[in-house]
Amino acid sequence: MKKWIFLVMLALAVSCVEDDPAANPGTGIVVAEAPDDFDWSMVRTVVLQVEGMPTDIPVYNTMKVSDKAGNVYLSRRSLMSESFSLQISVPARTDSLIVTYGTVTRRLRLDDELNFSYVTPRPDPEVNPVVEPE
Repeated sequence: MKKWIFLVMLALAVSCVEDDPAANPGTGIVVAEAPDDFDWSMVRTVVLQVEGMPTDIPVYNTMKVSDKAGNVYLSRRSLMSESFSLQISVPARTDSLIVTYGTVTRRLRLDDELNFSYVTPRPDPEVNPVVEPE
């Protein structure tokens, strides 16, 4: 009886084996195709140009570069009178960065060049005229 059960189990096991996928060309892994010029990179490198501001005494503070979600890509102590450039790697989907130095905060769009200045520009009356309330 045990022999009979063993033979039935063996027959079931052998009959349940799947065919070779290579023999059935309609099954298996589908290979995705992309154009030759498709950009597969997940990270891009941007250059941040920082324009220093002359000071009578050395002013140090922490410069922080982050995105709108709060991910910090750079945090470094720097001298306000120093001009420098930095290469920063950010996710390819990032469209802007927030640069903070002390109380100065700027949101910079990721164009070809990122420029940061400590000086807050005054509005140009010819470009953005001040409209007095009536």
